[in-house]
Amino acid sequence: MSGSYLNDDIDVMDSDNGSGTIRDYTIKMGFEKNFNYGIVQPYFLTDVGYRSHEFEGFINTSTATKVTKHGFTLAPGFGLKLNLHRQLTVFAEGNVEFFYFQNKQESTPSGSNERNINKNYQSQFLLNPIFTGLQFHFGNNR
Repeated sequence: MSGSYLNDDIDVMDSDNGSGTIRDYTIKMGFEKNFNYGIVQPYFLTDVGYRSHEFEGFINTSTATKVTKHGFTLAPGFGLKLNLHRQLTVFAEGNVEFFYFQNKQESTPSGSNERNINKNYQSQFLLNPIFTGLQFHFGNNR
């Protein structure tokens, strides 16, 4: 089981000049299947979870915008564990995450009381090329 949270002010200088706040959180539960139980353990993994992504700010310095994406994720991947000690394991894994979500965009041009709202369902593929970690084992199975 894992989770992440991001709350950050950003400046976007690509095609849309914009600035605002991004809030992104994810909670996932994962399953893995080891190929062997030696010191080096390759494994397949699958994570399922929920993701929420929100942006609130200004686009082109004049349009107040709020974008929300709420949906589920499915991420199959491959990993490698290295058991350094009976209670210590280092791992590295990578996956491709499928994100299916409801996209809601609200925009209000400056000087106007008219609010435009667009809702639709979309999907994205998010690449997580490498994720590393350290596991401590507090129990004893021997």
